[in-house]
Amino acid sequence: SCDSAARRVACVGNARAAFQEEILSAVRVEAEAETSISASTSHRLATMDSRLVDLTMRYYTTVEAERDLAQAACRQKNAKVRRGAANAACSFYLDLLGAHLFR
Repeated sequence: SCDSAARRVACVGNARAAFQEEILSAVRVEAEAETSISASTSHRLATMDSRLVDLTMRYYTTVEAERDLAQAACRQKNAKVRRGAANAACSFYLDLLGAHLFR
């Protein structure tokens, strides 16, 4: 449903924010120590970056699924509207036919 898709989007967004904080924290620690970024920090950043790419792809997939759900809901609503219009037209013509036959 749209609610569960929205919850998944929110979870992915929160996780992305947490990873961005981790990246900033790692860079801040190196900057405060006034040293160049060490190999271990570079590796940590690369790992976080890779995880961030994975999260971004999940986010994209979730948003795509949410869009598909919304489009399906619109199609369903449009189909109901079309059915309603067809039923109304049918009813109108049946009334006309009945009025003509039973004059």
